[in-house]
Amino acid sequence: MDSLILNASNGNKSAVTTLYNNNKHKVYSVAYSILGIKDKAEKVVIDVFSKIWYELKNQSIQTENAFLSQCYSLALIECKKVILKSESKALQPPKNKNFIIPTEKKASNWKDAISDFSQLQKFVFIARVLCGLSQEEIAKITFVDY
Repeated sequence: MDSLILNASNGNKSAVTTLYNNNKHKVYSVAYSILGIKDKAEKVVIDVFSKIWYELKNQSIQTENAFLSQCYSLALIECKKVILKSESKALQPPKNKNFIIPTEKKASNWKDAISDFSQLQKFVFIARVLCGLSQEEIAKITFVDY
């Protein structure tokens, strides 16, 4: 177990603060990219870190990489909850049945690449390209089979 993770899981406030400060902007970036609303993205950050501390206390996270990976997964789940709450209509798959995630477009200009995407398409893009989730994992989260 990484020393920072071990210290945080044992309740060391300095370690907890360091983990939060090192990762809050990454979680916020994912949430804001999906939701596009500052207040909602900030709420996702709060929800993610509230849940991740519980997992740390149970020592189910062993490394900083696993910590960040779990933060991303929780962020995607929390964003989905926000989308489901805020939209009165049900999640629909993209109208273009040949929708392909542009995996060749990496982080250099991904924000421009997804600017015209629906919230669901942004969610799928970020989950697939930036967080590395498979189509099967995304389908489990979104309940939409691609």
